[in-house]
Amino acid sequence: MASPPRRSHLRDADKFKAATGADRDVAIATLQANVAAYHEQNDLSKLRWGWWGERYLLLCAALPAVIHSGAVYLDSTFKFGWAIARTPGVYEGQELQIIAAVVGYTVIKSGFALELATFKLDAAQQYATERKVAESENRVAHAIEAVTDRLDRMTERLDRILDSTSNR
Repeated sequence: MASPPRRSHLRDADKFKAATGADRDVAIATLQANVAAYHEQNDLSKLRWGWWGERYLLLCAALPAVIHSGAVYLDSTFKFGWAIARTPGVYEGQELQIIAAVVGYTVIKSGFALELATFKLDAAQQYATERKVAESENRVAHAIEAVTDRLDRMTERLDRILDSTSNR
C-alpha cells in the first residue's frame, strides 16, 4: 500500500511555526516593554530621592532636630521625667525651621520629579502615536505603490493583447 501523503503534516508544521513565531514576538515585545518600564521607574526613583549622599546629608541635618523636638513634646505631654532640656533661646525656633526646611525641600523635589515624569510620559506617548501614524502612512504608501505597479503590469498586458489582436 502506498503511504499517505505527508503534506498535511507539513501544513501542521507551518501552522505551529506561525503560532510559535507569533507567541515569540509577543513575548519579546512584552519583555522589551517591561525593560523600558523598569528603566523609567528607576529614573523616576532617582529623580524623587536623588543622590544617596544628599539623602544622608538631609537625614543628618534633620534627625537630631526631630529626635530632640519629639523627646521634648513627649516628656512635656506625658511627664516621663526624662528632664530633656529645651533648646537655648537663640536656637529655639531653628529646630522647627530645620524640620520644615527638610520636609519642604523633599516635598518640592518630589513634586518636580512627578511633574518631570509626567512630562516624559506625555512626550513618550506622543512619540509613540506619531510613530504609529508614520508607520500606517508608510504601509498605505507601499500598498498604493503595489496597486499602481500591478495596474501598470495589467495595462501592459492589455496593450500586448490588443496589439496582438490588431496585428492579425
